[in-house]
Amino acid sequence: MLSWTAVERAWVGADEFVLARDGDDWVVRVEQRILMTNRMHASEVALAEEAQVQPGYDALLIGCG
Repeated sequence: MLSWTAVERAWVGADEFVLARDGDDWVVRVEQRILMTNRMHASEVALAEEAQVQPGYDALLIGCG
């Protein structure tokens, strides 16, 4: 069982966002729902692959892990 430690909390409107960690694992949760982790990054990979085939665009992508 993972023992997550909250590193930071922020409120966006009525929703609480929590950045937490357990060792090398990081997670961003919104109201207890997982928004992103450092182990699940398929959406970032897909976005980067799409950006590579679009000529004329510059982008800086920043992630959680």
